Amino acid sequence: RRSFDTIKQRTIRICSLGKTLIDDFSIAAEFKCHNYHDLWHGLRHHDYAQVKRHIDKSV
Repeated sequence: RRSFDTIKQRTIRICSLGKTLIDDFSIAAEFKCHNYHDLWHGLRHHDYAQVKRHIDKSV
């Protein structure tokens, strides 16, 4: 039972992170963010928070 709850919590967390990512990318698109390739590259090599800071600065 406890492991199921843990999995459920993790899934909710991942889904909300995914939603935040989608929101940020749509915002970035509206502001004509420089280069999506750079953002995806950043996502692969850094953690999400660093990439989000990068988006916030570029906007």
